[in-house]
Amino acid sequence: MPVTAVVRLELGPQDDRHYRLPGAGTLSLIFVFGAEERVGARAVSSDGRDLTPGSVHESLRQDFWDPIADEIVRAGRTFEVWYGGTVGRGVVGSITHDVP
Repeated sequence: MPVTAVVRLELGPQDDRHYRLPGAGTLSLIFVFGAEERVGARAVSSDGRDLTPGSVHESLRQDFWDPIADEIVRAGRTFEVWYGGTVGRGVVGSITHDVP
């Protein structure tokens, strides 16, 4: 069952990484829960701002496409954001399970 989460996301101010990912929906980030649980999602910012180094997003929507998300994405869980290396951190605020 597809999972959608609303999360708080902080991207670190990496000086060595220059990226600008579209706030309207990017598939470029991987979200790492625990030591080895990696899952991808389409990330959409609530205000349309792009995801850039140093940005903070209070209500970022993540639409997970991998069925494993149903087992690992839970409200209150923290995660790291991976984009060629760890670039940020976040916490899941709420989730919904979309019925296909």
